[in-house]
Amino acid sequence: MIEQKLYTEIIRTFPINAVELLVLNQQNEILMLKRENEPAKSQWWIPGGRILFAESRMNAAKRLLKNECGMTASAITDFGMYDYQVKNKEANHHHHIISTIYVMKISHGEVKIDSQSNEFKWAQVSEWLKKVEHGFLKHLLLNLSQKKTDPSFWDEQANDKDKIQFIRDDLYNVILQSLSIPCVDLLVRNKKGEILLVKRKNEPEKDKWWVPGGRVHFGEKRTDTAIRKLKEECNLEGTHYTEIGNFEFVYNLKNDRVIHNISSLYSVTVNSENVTLDEQSSDFSWRSSDAWLRESLSEFITDIIKNKITYGKTYGQYN
Repeated sequence: MIEQKLYTEIIRTFPINAVELLVLNQQNEILMLKRENEPAKSQWWIPGGRILFAESRMNAAKRLLKNECGMTASAITDFGMYDYQVKNKEANHHHHIISTIYVMKISHGEVKIDSQSNEFKWAQVSEWLKKVEHGFLKHLLLNLSQKKTDPSFWDEQANDKDKIQFIRDDLYNVILQSLSIPCVDLLVRNKKGEILLVKRKNEPEKDKWWVPGGRVHFGEKRTDTAIRKLKEECNLEGTHYTEIGNFEFVYNLKNDRVIHNISSLYSVTVNSENVTLDEQSSDFSWRSSDAWLRESLSEFITDIIKNKITYGKTYGQYN
């Protein structure tokens, strides 16, 4: 567990991975809870919360449905990953949330809310669109009603004061040992269709071929992270970035430390093959898919090359 004082400092400087739940009953009504605490205090919101360290998103979804609503789901569907910011009015700052949304079908059972909520209500999408206040929820409900996944919502106004901030080394060490890290990874192709991999200098996966990528900064959209990391790590610029999946990975390092990453995978095509590496990589290579698959690659990189990364893929051992 993270001490509350430290966690309060973390959420001012670090994006939090979460799962949130679109809970539907047999009448296709959606369950919402009225929040007892900040952020979004006294607003209607969907159930959900932070993913625990080394906990899979699916297990987090089941835990939160049980803890917050006293229920279990008969069917669960991944509805994509969304970025948004929400205001903590009491502390006068924004929380940056990167949330995996699950649609959860409930066939029976009585709602039993916990101390985080003071009221619950079932209603159709059309009614909730009139009641909810936050733009993220409106965007999500419209997606559900139109049966599409469009994670493009982002409230630029929330960024005015909460710009990317430096994280102290001691605080970042707490984060690495206590929270999942939101990241992006990049499947980079040139005009010939060859794939770029870089050889990592550092753990995890030291001295192995890997895709460019890294963590999302506070107040930064995942698409902007993808653009930044391609430029920083390879000095390349892409023509189009497409989210093609997301996954999570628990790394067991040689010093008995564990790192938990939750990452979005973007496909990008570049016009130039002139790579300039930063200090994180020792080598790079452009090769065809077949040529790369003749190498001894990790399961994860092999899956990327074989186009097997979809939504909700997991790697490693979870609690």
